Amino acid sequence: MNAGMALDGRVWRRIVPVLMLALLGACGGGGETPAPTNPPATPPVTPPTTPPTTPPTTPPATPTLTASTYQVAVQALGSDSVAVTQAVQLTLQNPNQAAVAISGTYTSNGILALSLQGTGLNGTLSITLKPANTLPAGVYTDTITLQVCSALPCTTEIGERRIITVVYTVIEVPVSVSFSKTSLVFTGNNIAWHAPLEELVDVTLTRGYTNLWTRTTIAGSMFTDVGVSLSLPPGTTGKVQLIARPPSTLGAGTYTDSVKVEICLDAGCTRQAIGSPVTMTMTYTVTGSALPTTTVHWSESFLTGADLITTETRSPKMTLTLVPSEPVYEGIYARHSNSATGLIASVVERQVASGSQTNVKLGLYDITLKSPAALGSGIFNDTMEFEACFDAACTKPVPNSKYTLSFRVMVTATDGVEFTRRNLPSSTQAQGVVWSAATQLLYVDATAGTARQIMPVNPLTMATGVGVVLPETGLRNMTVTHDGSYLYVGSKTGAFVHRLQLPSLTNDLTVSLGTAASGSPLKVNDLAAVPGEPLAFVVARENNGNHAGVMVYDNATLRPVSVGVNPAQGFEIARWLVPAATPGNFVSLNYGPSQPMVNALEQLAVGASGISTATTTTFPAPDGIRFFPKPQRVGTKLFLNSGAVLDAVTGVKLGTLPGIDSGGAYAMLGDESRGLVFVLTRLEDQKDYLVSYDAATLQRLAIAPVQGSTSLPPGNQSMTLWGQNGLAIAGGAQLIVLSGPFFSTYRGGPTQ
Repeated sequence: MNAGMALDGRVWRRIVPVLMLALLGACGGGGETPAPTNPPATPPVTPPTTPPTTPPTTPPATPTLTASTYQVAVQALGSDSVAVTQAVQLTLQNPNQAAVAISGTYTSNGILALSLQGTGLNGTLSITLKPANTLPAGVYTDTITLQVCSALPCTTEIGERRIITVVYTVIEVPVSVSFSKTSLVFTGNNIAWHAPLEELVDVTLTRGYTNLWTRTTIAGSMFTDVGVSLSLPPGTTGKVQLIARPPSTLGAGTYTDSVKVEICLDAGCTRQAIGSPVTMTMTYTVTGSALPTTTVHWSESFLTGADLITTETRSPKMTLTLVPSEPVYEGIYARHSNSATGLIASVVERQVASGSQTNVKLGLYDITLKSPAALGSGIFNDTMEFEACFDAACTKPVPNSKYTLSFRVMVTATDGVEFTRRNLPSSTQAQGVVWSAATQLLYVDATAGTARQIMPVNPLTMATGVGVVLPETGLRNMTVTHDGSYLYVGSKTGAFVHRLQLPSLTNDLTVSLGTAASGSPLKVNDLAAVPGEPLAFVVARENNGNHAGVMVYDNATLRPVSVGVNPAQGFEIARWLVPAATPGNFVSLNYGPSQPMVNALEQLAVGASGISTATTTTFPAPDGIRFFPKPQRVGTKLFLNSGAVLDAVTGVKLGTLPGIDSGGAYAMLGDESRGLVFVLTRLEDQKDYLVSYDAATLQRLAIAPVQGSTSLPPGNQSMTLWGQNGLAIAGGAQLIVLSGPFFSTYRGGPTQ
């Protein structure tokens, strides 16, 4: 019989590994006995008559595994970095089977790996232990369990298990540490020095593990960073780097701080080197200003979170950021005043400016405004004062840190709610528009090739009717008689006034206004119907921009009395006609800038014999007031395109419409019945809007966006009221028809 021993196994780290050992053995026997070459010389013996007795069978012995030792004890210094290996001799006895296998398991408290080598019935089990410097000092006990089996995997055990106990003792090696100093002194001037201060302290290690851990704990806020670096292998030196905050972040004075430094033998610092921990103290003297010299500036984000229209219920929001000039450590805080007008709904301090040299946080303050729906249409202003402080109670304000947060928010009326808008395309080249209550139609001065035409438009459906073509290349001033029977139209290029019958638009009369002595045509500067007299009209003529008389015509017949030219006046600006409160009367401006200068408001009265000056009030023209184009009258006030508001009789300035710069209104329209004034203007965002005002209080009420109405210079736009709550604009090539409560009842309050 002969036998063999071999290894079949695998080891996994960091889990309970399984060692698979295989011990192979085999037995051999001879074949049949060969026949002899010669027959026997004697005859065979006669068998006995009684059969022989069979001897008893002996059972085979059980295979047994033995070890040279069942107790392995190893010691190592905690500084050792080399893995230790111990050998155990294994012997297999009674290998009476064709194959015998050995399997086993082991724990890995101190064991790193196992291996088996051998031949025949003998083998060597090598036990490799973990390097001592990877384990804390202590005793690590492991067990190795070996099984004898008939095959692998080991489903049937043969004989007894063998258990080998391994006791691994890691002996702690003393480590000592010392520091070159533990008391530190820092000095700095906060005006001259804006960088951190630094000092290095030497560390000496008398002996140590390959792996050491460090931990630092800063007590106060004078140290901003502490770093420990140790040279390896142990037994050499290291450094402690201590960084103090810049003097500029402190007021003049003496400050103290401390830091605990720990040199540890494990990551949790439960075991420490001899001489650890040590507490290093600091005395920090700052000279210069009584307060830190840190400065701040403020930064605003864009206003977001809402469409600024009256139906928007979301609130606009922005963030105000406090940015210190350098790290502020304990923090820089902000305080603020109350909202000046209530537009600012809330201020939330999201983050205080604080942090160290390497981790700076900025101050963040979330600002929320009232929602546009809560405000209603209009322009809203608000301010709030902010100031930075070195302490939360703001007993130490940062010098020159006050900041004024200002808001100017425009909320416009919502298309489809407060108003609706409909357009005729720019191809109509609309330049003027009037309304006839009798026909319920708008009449638009529109293009007709190289000529002009008067085209009817239904403002409810935007349907256009058949118009009448006039020979002029340009028209000026249209007016409808009070009974709606006629439409008067002036020529822009010739000395003519056309009368059109309504609703047919038949051109039944053309009146010539004559020529000047120079031969130039006397054209229409302004045109008005006479109340109660549909066949009569009033015209203010102009000659090259100068006054050329105000007269009344009955059909084509001139009434004898008129407001003529003053021969003593070098020249007078052409007159405009504003309907006065008394029907049939007009307010007009007599303005002659040459010597002798004249500036007077005149009340003109129409009578059977013509038109004459009833009263004249001379007044000085205030600076910045423009009287052209003509103003609008509501009640006793005249509203000028410059935004100035005058008494309609005396010319005394009564106020200014807010939000209109000098000459900033493209067109104005008064609503006498409702006490409103509508202004077409361009606001600060360089877009065009229609703004409504209360004629009595001059308060701005509401704002509606208008598109495409301002391609012509200011003053060339034409506006008219229509229906119960409508307004139409012509000029800038297209007709814009607006309607809704904006033009009747809406006063800019919150949308409900």
